[in-house]
Amino acid sequence: MPDLKSSTYELKDTIPSAEWDAIVSSRTELAGFGQSSAWSRIQTNFNGRRVLYLSGSDDDNPADRFYAQCFVSTVLHSSGIRKFLQEAHILAGSTLEVLEGPIIRSDDPETQIRLFRRYLDAIESVCRRQRIDWVKSPGFNHTNPMKDSESFKKILIDKGYSVSKWGTYLLDLSPELDKIFSRLDHHVRARIRKADESGVSISEIKTEEEFRENFINVFNRLQVMNGRPERPVTSFLGFWQERKPVCYHPLIAKAADGEIIGVLGSYRCNGVSIEITSALHPRCYSEKLPAQDLLHWHQIKLAKEDGSQYFDFAGVNPNPANSKEAGIKNFKSKWGGQYVEFLRYEKCFNQTDKTLRRIFKSFLREPLD
Repeated sequence: MPDLKSSTYELKDTIPSAEWDAIVSSRTELAGFGQSSAWSRIQTNFNGRRVLYLSGSDDDNPADRFYAQCFVSTVLHSSGIRKFLQEAHILAGSTLEVLEGPIIRSDDPETQIRLFRRYLDAIESVCRRQRIDWVKSPGFNHTNPMKDSESFKKILIDKGYSVSKWGTYLLDLSPELDKIFSRLDHHVRARIRKADESGVSISEIKTEEEFRENFINVFNRLQVMNGRPERPVTSFLGFWQERKPVCYHPLIAKAADGEIIGVLGSYRCNGVSIEITSALHPRCYSEKLPAQDLLHWHQIKLAKEDGSQYFDFAGVNPNPANSKEAGIKNFKSKWGGQYVEFLRYEKCFNQTDKTLRRIFKSFLREPLD
């Protein structure tokens, strides 16, 4: 599709990586990994998405602008009648996603609001022009001052978006390492020491062959053992390809007998290291081996070595819906990080899909004879 310039926004299919990354890194607190060229390469080369670049300026302050790297997914995983209905746009299928964006470069609150409205109008225009059914955003960058703006929330609701909040913990890495360790909850410190005393060891994957065998395959095996679905190999290989620019660290934990009992990765963007792909062997629970704590502590040390300002524990439900979510939030709360919340939002532009969903929900509420 050719580039498009309207009176309110510009749309491009391609932008040189160096040019885009200069925008992303110009205000590091505003943009995360989801707005980086590295994420674009992962999504296009490994996950079959196409990328769009949106930008626009403010009428009153033309130097103030919004930017958004967007990813469009077509109907990739459906089959049968569902796939047919999605391809015919009877059911919603295609999605435009904006991760850790948009980037709104303005320090004036009123201008920020105008630019956010313009960004949403541009998103809607693109979706309608290209017959994209859904727009979804897991939220702003977690260090962005606008991440939980009540003004933005009101705008989203007024424009028909479903809005929710998600949370995470950001651990400040500026103190010395021993100071960071001393600020951990005493139970975490005790578990790290116990892991060492139990003979649990941590090592980093160094070759692609080892990565496939001892990280990807082990992760998926542990997923199955814990009753969770496997993940496609492509979701890992992109990070491996980009491991140097994003400081990707795939770690494995071994028990004293040499069996791999846990894996944990992390990547880095704009001074923030973020955990990813965590899995544990059931024996960590049955034998009380705190591999998870030791893996996280090693990732924190690597993040500090990389020069990161924060370690991001990658998200928790502010209001846990079950014991598992409560356990995750409790674990991540004990590392001395600051708790922050951010807006997540989505909207379906496919009116047929919305009508069918309303009818179906109404039908389910009807009493059965």
